[in-house]
Amino acid sequence: IEIPDEFEFDDFDMTVLLGNLLDNALYAVKGIESGFLAVAIKYNRKRLIIVIRNSVCEKEKKVLEESQYGIGLQSVMQIVLKYHGDLETGYAYGEFYAKVILFLE
Repeated sequence: IEIPDEFEFDDFDMTVLLGNLLDNALYAVKGIESGFLAVAIKYNRKRLIIVIRNSVCEKEKKVLEESQYGIGLQSVMQIVLKYHGDLETGYAYGEFYAKVILFLE
């Protein structure tokens, strides 16, 4: 985690972002014997970048491929749009990732 002690970002928005992304990641990792969860948060040039990666079992992979964004990711997307940012999600090599970029002023 690389963020300054003070920067302009709403506490509620941060709670919604991290809460939903981590909740999804923990749910996907649950029950995987050698599962992992990695979180990276960086602030650089007025951009907040959050990347969460986690292992996913084959059953969860099928759910990811067949479903649209759930309520949690819809909430994340609302915050992403509020800060004129970007949300990228994907699945590769047995892991799911969510990358959020927010532009802070």
